[in-house]
Amino acid sequence: MSNRLLMLLLAVIATLVVATPLAAAEGEAENPLEPLDSSSPRATLQAFVEQAAVTEAAALAYRSNRSLAAQRDYFDEVNRTRELFDLTEVAAASQEEVVEQSFVSLADILLRIPLPDPASMPDADMVAADELTQWTLPGTEITLRVLEEGDRAGNWVFTPRTVANLPGWRDEVEGLPVRAEDRAITDWRRNSDFSIGPLIPVALIDTLPAVANDRFFGSPLWKSVVAVLGGLLIALLVVVWYRWIGRRRGTAGAAHSRVWGASTPVLLFVLLWIYETFMSSQVNPSGQLAEVVVLGTTITFWTAVAWLYYELVKLLAEWVIASPRISDQRYDPQLVRLVARVISIVGSFLIILVGANEIGIPALGLLAGASVLGLVVGLAAQPTLENLIGGMTLFADKPFVVGDYVRFGDDDGTVEEIGPRSTRIRKLDGTQLTVPNSDVVQARIANSTMRNNALFLHTIGVRYETTLEQIEWLVQRIREGLREHPKVERDENLPRVLLAGFGASSIDIETRAYVDTTSVHEFMAVQAELLGMIMGAVEQAGTSMAFPSTTAYLTRDDGIAGPDALTTAGASTAEDSPSDVRAEEPGPKVAADENLVVDDDD
Repeated sequence: MSNRLLMLLLAVIATLVVATPLAAAEGEAENPLEPLDSSSPRATLQAFVEQAAVTEAAALAYRSNRSLAAQRDYFDEVNRTRELFDLTEVAAASQEEVVEQSFVSLADILLRIPLPDPASMPDADMVAADELTQWTLPGTEITLRVLEEGDRAGNWVFTPRTVANLPGWRDEVEGLPVRAEDRAITDWRRNSDFSIGPLIPVALIDTLPAVANDRFFGSPLWKSVVAVLGGLLIALLVVVWYRWIGRRRGTAGAAHSRVWGASTPVLLFVLLWIYETFMSSQVNPSGQLAEVVVLGTTITFWTAVAWLYYELVKLLAEWVIASPRISDQRYDPQLVRLVARVISIVGSFLIILVGANEIGIPALGLLAGASVLGLVVGLAAQPTLENLIGGMTLFADKPFVVGDYVRFGDDDGTVEEIGPRSTRIRKLDGTQLTVPNSDVVQARIANSTMRNNALFLHTIGVRYETTLEQIEWLVQRIREGLREHPKVERDENLPRVLLAGFGASSIDIETRAYVDTTSVHEFMAVQAELLGMIMGAVEQAGTSMAFPSTTAYLTRDDGIAGPDALTTAGASTAEDSPSDVRAEEPGPKVAADENLVVDDDD
């Protein structure tokens, strides 16, 4: 009896809808904001059945008038059932497709299974009396529960487990007969499969082979092919564009290069919007294919957002550096670039987290996992963190900037880049020296560019055979030659040329002067001129440069005189003639002027 009453109710609703197909739409138009009644399990189930009838009328209207407006009305009616499903466990990006899939599956199930007497279903009074929080449709696993939190607390909805299993349960009732044969649409899933937009001719779909309409991934095969080809076309266009602008970026300035770089994600946005609009309004995929399309477009969208953000931050940094309205003394270009790089990377990561949350991956969980991973990586990569902090220290302390000529240990060269991890120095031989920032911060660095002038300091060694008169003339000549050079600074004490000392193989003359330049290359040229002048002065003085040498004196060693020398020494002292005392030793006697002297030059 209960089944007959429910069938009678459905027949009456169907008759009214078929007799006046626009009545439901006109009724809804009176108050389109009125929500469906979900105050009890009975109200929720009846609201779904009634909304299915209204949606059927909208689907029939679209069949007779394939326009974008009629199609939008159909989708709106399907989407109204959203409030009857608990979508808390469904990703935000996939909710629209899940609602359509749940509606289609549940409508087909209710058309094929016996339903209980509506009077036996719990209404609001029965719910309050029995304090129900959950109810299952008899003979099924379709379950409804009451919402206990949020703006819709107290409403009855189909549970997340029911929403997830509806497509599978729909497959299980595939072979069952339809119990309401007076309905115009008895297979909602087939209606969804063959639903296409007004821009795609129905005749074109009819000409496709039968295999093209076989279900694959929850949709006809041809829809899957269109989805894949569309995605490949987007990827191809983006790659071609990226390679084309790559050549233009190489010849453009820094700011213009970033503008070209930002054009790729913008192009991706445009292509993605066209693809998503065409797929949702014309191809109308369903089932797993619809979820895959949504997942792919969502991931691509947020990736493009992160990419565009990254390029725009870099573009803003280059604009700040290049702007003539901002003084160069207010910032360091490399510091601006480093800060922009950090901000762009961090911001892109946060955007990716938001996108992950949209596809159902909890952002808080990812953030917590990233924090733990960051801690582990930080402990394992302490040198990298030290280098990053060292880079920030270099920018804050500014011992040098890009373009300065510095000396680092035994190496010297021009600073080309100060990065987050290392500093790159171009040596005079053309090789590039990469030094970790942590080492640079702790090292002693001589910045030649920051000096006021360049010191010319050399010690000139001349041979010991040089006479005092020659040395005095040479000192005076070198001093005059230094003062005559236009790049040498002069005052009462400088340039200074003095006899400095006696070396192991030379008499040393020290020359000290300051060259009026901060350029290493100019100083080296001036130094070459001054050294040439000194060489000429040494030659004019009639002497020459000394070089390390050793003098060996060859003579006979007569050994130690022995105790007898004391007696002889005493006698010599008494007679006051020490020069006449000689120790008689056996062996040949060699006169003093007969000693042999040999110079051995090293």
